[in-house]
Amino acid sequence: MPSSSYTRECAPNNVAAPPSDFYKSNFDAASFTNPSALGISVIIRNDNGEVVAALSAGGCPALDSDENETTGCCKAILFVMDVVFREVVIEGDNVVIMRSLSSLERHSSRLGNIIQDIKLSLKEFRCSIFRHIRHEANTMAHSLAHYARHIVDVLVWLEDSPPPTKEALYSALAHLH
Repeated sequence: MPSSSYTRECAPNNVAAPPSDFYKSNFDAASFTNPSALGISVIIRNDNGEVVAALSAGGCPALDSDENETTGCCKAILFVMDVVFREVVIEGDNVVIMRSLSSLERHSSRLGNIIQDIKLSLKEFRCSIFRHIRHEANTMAHSLAHYARHIVDVLVWLEDSPPPTKEALYSALAHLH
């Protein structure tokens, strides 16, 4: 039976490895004007902090950042399922969305149905943990979301770090060791 929990990171640059035998998925969404576009990113790391998969996707922006981040979280969960990881820590920098996903209560906003669909998809995982992290600790996903502005569809990297995130990865790995 899947479980989920909610943890809020306190330090602005706190980069924590997932528990042993877990994978960590960071996601982010960024909206752009001129032209209007949405960038979504997902970065999956193993318990050593090494990138095992990443995704960058372009799309149409939603009404607001909460809806964009919800779309990003949905994309993250589907990507984690596609690469067949079943114990996962899911980290995002939107506190409203992360709290809603980790709550046992039904979300009553206009995003409630999407939140509920995401929760239903968690049945595919043996264990899932949701964590809100500060924006400053999500630099790899943020860089990759901005990179998505320049792509039309989806780019996926397996067992490799996407070039736009290399500097942020080196910084994150330095904080882990």
